[in-house]
Amino acid sequence: MGSWNKSKIEDDIIKSGYADSLNNIRYEKANIYNSQGYYEVYTKIDGKECRIVSVNAKTGEYHG
Repeated sequence: MGSWNKSKIEDDIIKSGYADSLNNIRYEKANIYNSQGYYEVYTKIDGKECRIVSVNAKTGEYHG
């Protein structure tokens, strides 16, 4: 993964209530848009894996 702050994103995800622990957060390489790569971030909600956010691999900016 890029030079972005992975732990800050994970802290935000947990504080926002989107995931209950680090153990339930998973990253998957996604597509390239405008010459920049992205990761999709997933967690389990009610036993099903759901996408939470997309992370720009270069800048660390995320949305979802």
